Amino acid sequence: MRIATYSRTFQILKDYGIYANKSFGQNFIIEYKIIDKIVDAATIDKETGVIEIGPGIGALTEGLLLKAKKVVAFEIDKKLIDLLNNELKDFDNFTVINQDFLEINIDEVVEKYFKDFERVVIVSNLPYYITTPILIKIFEESTKIESVTAMMQKEVGQRICAKKGGKEYNNLSIMSSYYSDCHIALHVSKNIFTPRPNVDSCVVKFILNKKKENVKNEKLFLNVLRSSFAMRRKKLINNLEIFDKEKVKEILLKLNINENVRAEELELNDFINIANNLE
Repeated sequence: MRIATYSRTFQILKDYGIYANKSFGQNFIIEYKIIDKIVDAATIDKETGVIEIGPGIGALTEGLLLKAKKVVAFEIDKKLIDLLNNELKDFDNFTVINQDFLEINIDEVVEKYFKDFERVVIVSNLPYYITTPILIKIFEESTKIESVTAMMQKEVGQRICAKKGGKEYNNLSIMSSYYSDCHIALHVSKNIFTPRPNVDSCVVKFILNKKKENVKNEKLFLNVLRSSFAMRRKKLINNLEIFDKEKVKEILLKLNINENVRAEELELNDFINIANNLE
């Protein structure tokens, strides 16, 4: 019986005296058909190496192990390490590491565990409370990951994939479009978890860009992006007052952008052009 069923999950939690740890954002999937859909969305095959973030009791891990060449999982909760090794002992392609993913060097992990792999991807049921820091870490640090397939809170996924002009559109939307091609792969009901969260989820797939857009200074571009959305009600020019205001005015005029514009009215290339001209 698969781990991602109510009866197996209940039995595992009972056997190990485990309770969902709210501080780690733990919710366990109890529907294996959803697991299979996530694995399919990630396009896992026998040549794929997978890094999983937060395997929990191994429901998604098991689905990945059935399809992937190798899975290396990072679990911050020390009490789950023995559980994972015991419940997944029949798989010789599994390694679990008791470490906070936010503290690792992703490319070093790829080099150590997936040296001769052509494809390495990240798949995760992300803890809701650290979804954004994890995505930003992957975006900004990794050069060896092909894609990220991640379950997250529905509203967060909608913001990430939002287009300009909408209330959900923000700096993370633009960062995602800069670092990847992304889309919502499937919607997931809150009813397939135990304990049941308060909100529905979605699975977002990011195909990471090997070659970035023509940005002269990435650090400056990201600073412009974050500053532009610092106060959504403010005009762009006021949010960018950390730079020379007259210089910003000149740039907006040069780029034929109305100086009364707000950040949510602009697209990725607009921010790139602003940053490049500031440089």
